[in-house]
Amino acid sequence: MLLITFDPENRLVVDELERRWDEALHRVQDVEQRIEQHKRQQAAAVRPTPEEFECLARDLETVWSNPDTDARLKKRIVRTLIHEVIAEVDQDQGKLILIIHWKGGIHTQLNLQRRRRGQNGAQASKDVVEGIKILARVSSDEVIAGVLTRNGLRTGRGNRWTTERVTSLRSHYQIPRHTIENQRAAGWMTLTQAAAFLEMNSLWFAIIASARSRLTLNGLGPNNRRACQPFSCLSFDSSDSY
Repeated sequence: MLLITFDPENRLVVDELERRWDEALHRVQDVEQRIEQHKRQQAAAVRPTPEEFECLARDLETVWSNPDTDARLKKRIVRTLIHEVIAEVDQDQGKLILIIHWKGGIHTQLNLQRRRRGQNGAQASKDVVEGIKILARVSSDEVIAGVLTRNGLRTGRGNRWTTERVTSLRSHYQIPRHTIENQRAAGWMTLTQAAAFLEMNSLWFAIIASARSRLTLNGLGPNNRRACQPFSCLSFDSSDSY
């Protein structure tokens, strides 16, 4: 307990101490009132049901993907749901291991591939590059750009594919330009061209070609196979018998 002595004859000191004491008492009363008000609000608050939590979880993706949702709101959502994120680097496998600690106590582990030196997020995906390699065997850059755009595929920067962008990607990855001479010399045909050559129905020919594992689409990711299917390529030898 703090005791303060003073000279009774010095009233100025006494008045100052009394004023400070009264202000401290008022602050204590104000804090106590705020604490009681907070307790009453907490007691009156209605706790959400499990069904409401499930509904909120379903709406989270909609809110997050909404173009009107700004970065500030996304940060608030992250701070509300996630306690911390621990990152570890696996040098041997070239992976980034993320462990997410959620506020509810559950942990989630994500294994992400590390970017190689010189690689960035604006590059086209590996599946798109492989698809362009296949399409370049039988199609011009203009046709390839149309196929990619019609199937909803975008560049690494989110732009529509154009002839110039396909040409630039081919040049970067050293993919040969399509020519009729190179196509004929290598024996590549589209399914439609091969079916016409054999005077067969294109649908039946596609089934036969798939059964014989002659299609070269298996190396593509499942989301990008559709980009090449209208111009699916196969290596054809006219001496084959069907």
